[in-house]
Amino acid sequence: MSGQPWRIAVVAGKGGVGKTTSVINLGAGLAAIGRRCLVVDCDPQSNLTSGLGYDPYVKRPTVIDVIAGRCSAAKAIVTTSTPGLDLLPAHPDLTAVESQLPNQIGGVLRLRDALEAMPEGSYDAILFDTPPNFQFHTISALAAARYVLVPLQMSAFALRGLKEVIRVIAAARRGLNADLALLGVAPTFISHTRFSRDLLGALAECPTIRVFESGIAMTVRLQESALEGVPVLASAPSSGAARDYGALTAEIVVALQDGDPADAPAVEEQGVWHPRATAAREATAAPAGVAVLEREQAPAAVAAAAPFDLELAGEEAEEDMDSDVDWRLLLESVRETDARPPAPRGLRLRLFRRRPVAA
Repeated sequence: MSGQPWRIAVVAGKGGVGKTTSVINLGAGLAAIGRRCLVVDCDPQSNLTSGLGYDPYVKRPTVIDVIAGRCSAAKAIVTTSTPGLDLLPAHPDLTAVESQLPNQIGGVLRLRDALEAMPEGSYDAILFDTPPNFQFHTISALAAARYVLVPLQMSAFALRGLKEVIRVIAAARRGLNADLALLGVAPTFISHTRFSRDLLGALAECPTIRVFESGIAMTVRLQESALEGVPVLASAPSSGAARDYGALTAEIVVALQDGDPADAPAVEEQGVWHPRATAAREATAAPAGVAVLEREQAPAAVAAAAPFDLELAGEEAEEDMDSDVDWRLLLESVRETDARPPAPRGLRLRLFRRRPVAA
């Protein structure tokens, strides 16, 4: 693989949805097929660091030192037990790095600049593990990334997190990183319940959001491998979890090789990308920029339920300050840009919340 590495930030609006687990095992999956992969721990909890066998409390150069300018990224990177998979570790003191930066707006770009300063061809892919919020370190990862992958647990709370992720992508694209695009949604911790099936079916019908078919089933193998400090592809290579992540890795590679967001400008304006989104949207009666699942399209079990709206807008992001998103930091980045691109248009994803059907 030549040229720039794939830079993917794994982001979600809540914890416990499989972000760190996905970064570890997708990184191992990419390494297994010959892609040199770097995983970057941007989370003060440092679970990615410990999940790959390193004690985050041991004194060593970390991403803190890279962001603060005390060392280069190459000096802080360590190898892992998986050939082809390297780690830029974190430390629990990562939360203090913001106070060490004289210019916080410029600070969110320091990780990007440090990684771009590495010799060309060092890695084929760079994955960023982010904290379960949209503060400094998540925004720093979004500034450094080209794509966003959203692990989505089959729950209503995680669905609300998807709303915030897309809103943050739209805001970040307005000035912080105009190239940022939503790679897709990876269903995680799928259980054999009707709710999981209904939610997956509804998401699959949305034409402007790629939902990867290779979901990750709920299994104790993933927790066991995290305790061992190795990917599940190494600790239990014949397990269902290893097969799930292997399939998801292959699907992501195909998605990245199929095309580029620049090939779909109508969708790119919205801050999302799906290679078949334009044709799919033209085949529906929904207006441009709106993806709607009408009640007759919904699974029968939820056809009588009230719609669960996710209102996703570019311009409205500035007005909605009721979440834990650091809108001030994002919006100041936008205002410091001399020639910002047009704000992404609104995108609506209507799913359905289950409600008991009256007899």
